[in-house]
Amino acid sequence: MPLPFTTLDVFTTTKYLGNPLAIVHLPTSSSSTLTQPQKQSIAREFNLSETVFLHPQSPAQKESRIWQIDIFTTFQEVPFAGHPTIGAACYVLGRLADNGKCGNGVVEGTILTQAGSIPISLPPSSSSSSSSSSDSKKIEAKAQIPHNFHVHSSPFPRSSSQSLFPALASPSHESALRKSAPIVSIVKGMTFILVEVATVEALEALSATVAEPGIGLDEGWAPSLVGMYFYHRVASAGTGEGVETAAATATPKAEVMELRTRMFCEGFEDPATGSAACTLACYLATTEGKNLKVRIVQGEEMGRRSEIGVEVGLGEGREVERVELSGSAVEVMEGRLLQIG
Repeated sequence: MPLPFTTLDVFTTTKYLGNPLAIVHLPTSSSSTLTQPQKQSIAREFNLSETVFLHPQSPAQKESRIWQIDIFTTFQEVPFAGHPTIGAACYVLGRLADNGKCGNGVVEGTILTQAGSIPISLPPSSSSSSSSSSDSKKIEAKAQIPHNFHVHSSPFPRSSSQSLFPALASPSHESALRKSAPIVSIVKGMTFILVEVATVEALEALSATVAEPGIGLDEGWAPSLVGMYFYHRVASAGTGEGVETAAATATPKAEVMELRTRMFCEGFEDPATGSAACTLACYLATTEGKNLKVRIVQGEEMGRRSEIGVEVGLGEGREVERVELSGSAVEVMEGRLLQIG
């Protein structure tokens, strides 16, 4: 049975920038359900950082605006990833807006992932603009990200970063690196080594490596996808709008921080990594003890500039209470998978 698919470029409003994503519609017949190996083969065929498999909705899910997705890299299924979540949110909510089922207000729904339920929304400006021609449709979505934020006990030493990325061992960049980097999970199964570099030149000097970090996670947190997320602080732009949390009626305004980042995992570089962006934003918010609104530019060095937004709200004990990921997406291609072997 042929399976329809759509590709989008995520975290951008311009086609052929951002991070590409394929969304494959799973069969409506239970007798035609794809196996895990078949899904993995399809993800390898697309050869993108992630591929989403969109389940058919039950009548109750349609009524409640609930969509279930599976997320696969080219190597494995993952419980959560940022750019598939934002891409899927733009795709499913954009179609509601196209069909006139939301009026001109905020469009809301829920995406179900292995990491949990993710409330998603389109702001009024995005939902009203989505009614334009599909050739130029650009949509921005927000997602309330599930989190089980955890900083692992053993950091990643500077010498290991330099071994994997020799450019950081050169005399011109060695001083740009801290003595160690924290290893942090946003949820079980999604872990990142957060490596801060002091100069943009050191960030630009990096190149992909096929070697894996080879780290040890705290008990109960393995197995996990592990990526190395490099970041450079571009600017701190004062405070923005308040981040709402349940901890207090009046929440301090969020400081706005601008970052440049790069992410390497499984031998390749990723143009945009929403899960890593959420992990980093949570880490910076908790270590600095303040609500943060982070604006991230990633993928510049690949020629696929991506713009990622993350807002983190802390509770009274400085614990992570709310994580909101935001970004745009634009549809690029549509087609059918002709035969599933």
